[in-house]
Amino acid sequence: MSQLDNNLSVSVYMKGNVNNHEFEYDGIGGGDPNSGQFSLKTKLRGGKPLPFSYDIITMGFQYGFRAFTKYPEGIADYFKGSFPEAFQWNRRIEFEDGGVINMSSDITYKDKVLHGDVWALGVNFPPNGPVMKNEIVMEEPAEETLTAKNGVLVGFCPKAYLLKDGSYYYGHMTTFYRSKKSGQPLPGFHFIKHRLVKTKVEPGFKMVEQAEYATAHVCDLPKPN
Repeated sequence: MSQLDNNLSVSVYMKGNVNNHEFEYDGIGGGDPNSGQFSLKTKLRGGKPLPFSYDIITMGFQYGFRAFTKYPEGIADYFKGSFPEAFQWNRRIEFEDGGVINMSSDITYKDKVLHGDVWALGVNFPPNGPVMKNEIVMEEPAEETLTAKNGVLVGFCPKAYLLKDGSYYYGHMTTFYRSKKSGQPLPGFHFIKHRLVKTKVEPGFKMVEQAEYATAHVCDLPKPN
């Protein structure tokens, strides 16, 4: 049974480095964990603009709070079931031009506030590529495949990013989710559809407001007789 309120506040802190550019973000927001929707406002520390595309780190903010996924009956909700102890995850995204970003997060729940402490390290992004030239417009909606493996929940997800010239930049995300609750059962094979929408952006990504929508489901295609 979920320990989470229908109106849940969140906070997040991210510290990272991309191609030797250090950065820190603070974020606050909230939403309804049972509806699959929540919003977040992140602010960049310091006065300088972010020297790369924000979209390569955004999945560390909101995709990290998987407790805001809408789960139907019949699929065990590993994330909400992990509370109040919460969970941790490790994530790696490999991009088509050789760039790689690794992330880790510790999710905690205290005083009815969900908090994420995130670390990010990005390397090997070409200086003339879409990430360092800030050519990404948005991340397209995506679907994560989730399966139990070696005692953890593993997610596999292709990523497509729309660029300013109308073309696309591709990556592949792998995430290992680990409940901090002893004996928390792992769910069966399923999917999570998710969409991130930037609703307000200040120049240099000094402030970004986003909304996320996420819904879990199983395959509804017929099986051959």
